[in-house]
Amino acid sequence: MNQNFSSNDKVENPCIGDCRLNLADICIGCGRSKDEKLDWIILSQAEKFQVVNKAKVRLDKLNSGKE
Repeated sequence: MNQNFSSNDKVENPCIGDCRLNLADICIGCGRSKDEKLDWIILSQAEKFQVVNKAKVRLDKLNSGKE
């Protein structure tokens, strides 16, 4: 997905089926917080886009050992 959200974009659920929360309640599989995972079905497409982008940043930090 591109960096900019378009109202025509459909944001896919980033879950990869490796759902384990770390001590900060961040899923080590997709990078979403516990609350983001629970709220996913009620979020707008724009909100989902923001969540996915934040989750990517978190996963990068987790995978680089900085968090």
